[in-house]
Amino acid sequence: MQAEYNTNEFPSNINNGFIYGRISTKGQNNDMNGNLSLNSQVVMAKNFCDANHIIIKSVGNDIGSAYNNPGQNQKELSRMVRMMNFGDLLVVADISRLFRNLDFAMQIIGTIKKKESFIYSFTDKIWYNNPNRICDDEVFYQKILDSQKESNKISQRMKRSVEFRKNRGDKFGIAPWGKKPARDDIGRRIFVNNDEEMAITKIAKDLVINKNYTFVNTANILNDDGYRNRKNKPFTANYVRNTILKMNSSLNYLNKKIGCFKI
Repeated sequence: MQAEYNTNEFPSNINNGFIYGRISTKGQNNDMNGNLSLNSQVVMAKNFCDANHIIIKSVGNDIGSAYNNPGQNQKELSRMVRMMNFGDLLVVADISRLFRNLDFAMQIIGTIKKKESFIYSFTDKIWYNNPNRICDDEVFYQKILDSQKESNKISQRMKRSVEFRKNRGDKFGIAPWGKKPARDDIGRRIFVNNDEEMAITKIAKDLVINKNYTFVNTANILNDDGYRNRKNKPFTANYVRNTILKMNSSLNYLNKKIGCFKI
């Protein structure tokens, strides 16, 4: 493959290549709506390395926020930076995939600089610590600041949105068994009856309470009749007891007293 880059501007002592990709959530792992999947990030970085005869030593991907708690969310990045030595190159799709938190960024690039290694963002076409592109360092820092500012704005919008929805009475989280989320006339998120789950509950109550079936037998009957839980998996005794029938302390007391609610 013919190189599409001005190799005269490359550091003269590049050794091994390290490829890093990141997405914030699994839902972003596609190439739609402005997203760049992990696979696309890695393929493009590999193409860059192959075009410029750079030997790839390690590839790492993270799924998580680079803004909140990056030390935990970007463990693959930290691992590769620890592996890097003099003259090694970290290749990323763009700087926002690498950093959205200035404090964490300063730790990583401080290590890069100390090791006399390099970073290259092939979308931004910006280097860090390249003696042939010294002016890039200032642009690199500004890109980090811009990424953090963007994340700050997104975070503030999300907080305002959550506060607004709380004040108008929206329901948050996963709907309990027997309910499902819906929107009312003014757009609030509410929980309404889930007819299918209510029907399953009715069957389970009849089997356990009226017919004295064990939870195991009840789960088996539900499964044999083709019912499945929310994850489309077979029911278990614990699911029947703790989720469908929501056995509370008073029912546990009855269980101990008369033995009618047996696993």
